[in-house]
Amino acid sequence: MYCSFFGHRDYGNDSEHCLTETIEKLIFTANVDVFYVGNKGAFDRAVHRALRMLKDKYPYIKVYIVLDSVSPFTDDRLNEDEREYLEELADFEFLVPDGIENVPKRYAMSHRNDWMIKECDFAVVYCLYSGSNTQKYIDKLNKSEKTVVNIAELTSEADCPF
Repeated sequence: MYCSFFGHRDYGNDSEHCLTETIEKLIFTANVDVFYVGNKGAFDRAVHRALRMLKDKYPYIKVYIVLDSVSPFTDDRLNEDEREYLEELADFEFLVPDGIENVPKRYAMSHRNDWMIKECDFAVVYCLYSGSNTQKYIDKLNKSEKTVVNIAELTSEADCPF
């Protein structure tokens, strides 16, 4: 089973424990063993941290950083934060959706996210704002009849739908 992640780039780490528990619950109760996550924003970074910890505990899970560009890290002028981020991602495999090289840069992230929706069975999201891009992807996930967990709405483990 496959899980993708979508969330606000300004994630405040207020639900990181819930995020980790939700992912672990997916591993046990839904037999999810493949995870797709992007490489932009604070929510993706929180997911990377959680998955790195869980990969140590469950080495059989596969984690793919799904890129929105064929060569996202080619700039020789990366700042220190970006270099550290690349080091954090070194434990994971990178994946580029087919056809992204033909998509204008402006639409590449949408193409990548649509690919992640198509490929997943479950999605873990962090959405606080109803008019956001994250909400747009939640709507697409729901239309595709995927199981969606919004960790921003979870107040206890009992709220998790699986």
